[in-house]
Amino acid sequence: MRLNHTWVLLTVFLLMVTILSPLQGAQVWTGGYRYGLAGYDGSNPFSSAEYLELGLFIEPFNWRMLNPRMALSAQIPLVPPGSEPVWLDLQVEIPLLIIKDNPLDALLRHESDFIPSLQVEAMFSPWASSEVFIVVAAKPFSWFFGDKTVTLLSPRMYWNLQSAQLGWGLRLFEISQFLW
Repeated sequence: MRLNHTWVLLTVFLLMVTILSPLQGAQVWTGGYRYGLAGYDGSNPFSSAEYLELGLFIEPFNWRMLNPRMALSAQIPLVPPGSEPVWLDLQVEIPLLIIKDNPLDALLRHESDFIPSLQVEAMFSPWASSEVFIVVAAKPFSWFFGDKTVTLLSPRMYWNLQSAQLGWGLRLFEISQFLW
């Protein structure tokens, strides 16, 4: 049963990306898609397997500092289909600062801005559980390359609102690509 939900979710995601993607680039980027790979400490209800994160994001404002990025994403466990639930995330991310001339620019092929940020998420599974989690993630290693953001090694803390259980996770990488 959960396998059907996973395929429906992936189909809806791909349709949304296709429909919302214009053929020409925009002067000011406002949204796009993101994908990543994360894992958790293995405490119930999360398995110790990896989770593929797929989602859409939007930056509704064009502020120079503290420009919020909002996202809706799904976390799909990379275990045998149907053995773990798919989790949905509602996310808000705030970049803390922007460093234009960062030390890694000399090592990278394209010019980049270093943008560490904080992210707060509400995570739930409408198909398998009534549990709701609040997740706080630090993104200390994040670079903006003009039309995409690349984040590495983002630690996460989660809190189960029903049981007050605390846990942790690590997002290995996340790539956010602007499309419109």
